[in-house]
Amino acid sequence: MSYQIHDNKHLTLNERKIIETGIINSSNKVDIARTIGKDPTTVAKEIRKHRILTKKNTFNRDSICIHLNECGRYINKCNYYEEPKCNQRDRSSGACNGCPNMHKCYLDKYFYSAKQAHREYKEDSVDFREGINITTLERKELAYILKPLLDKGHTYKDYLNFKNNNPDTPTTEMDTVMNSLSGPYIQTFYFEESGVMIGFLHQDKTSRSMSSKLDYLENMLGYSIYRKLFSLILTDKSPEFEIMNLFEFNGETGELRTNIFYFIVMLIRLHKNHM
Repeated sequence: MSYQIHDNKHLTLNERKIIETGIINSSNKVDIARTIGKDPTTVAKEIRKHRILTKKNTFNRDSICIHLNECGRYINKCNYYEEPKCNQRDRSSGACNGCPNMHKCYLDKYFYSAKQAHREYKEDSVDFREGINITTLERKELAYILKPLLDKGHTYKDYLNFKNNNPDTPTTEMDTVMNSLSGPYIQTFYFEESGVMIGFLHQDKTSRSMSSKLDYLENMLGYSIYRKLFSLILTDKSPEFEIMNLFEFNGETGELRTNIFYFIVMLIRLHKNHM
């Protein structure tokens, strides 16, 4: 079997979009490579490097070991523990985009996004030119190691511990101001180091509406600049900020982008004491 190999050393955004479409259509890496005129190993490395891991939901399912029916041990630390394999995820394309069984699947999932992959490629190119010796894949792996630790707490005490361990990470305070409970609402970001505040107007006072501005800022600024400004957010536990996953993770890729912590605002009502 022969391939028409292009001389282009790097993949273009259009080629990455073809890769994403091929995964959605359940094409294997060989067929995708033939379509864009690349070697199959190039496509395999591209998907492996830029795919996004979404961890399985372990709620009410302590173990998914393939030997469970034989031994009946509901643990996942046994020496013989082995999870089921998935041909599409592990071999055929290497990602789960478009899988018809996605919503009932209880395995870890991988997703490939052409836009995200191209953005990571450009950021890696800048990082290497600037001497930052860590790739996008290594950043993701580090994020997934740290995520379970960050999930354990988001209180003000946790914030102080985080600052103690990361003293160079600047804090951005997020809040909502309004003239009326019916709106409109202004979402504010106060950058402690510079003393600068910016605001965004909202008609809805919801977590989805508020987190959409982080999506906008991340897309506009790029991952590297966004992380410098919004990697650590301190806010109150108001209803519009309480769905923390919408703020902490990129909605398309699932990548950790922000560490968010909450302080509790206590309102004390003073009454006159009529004697």
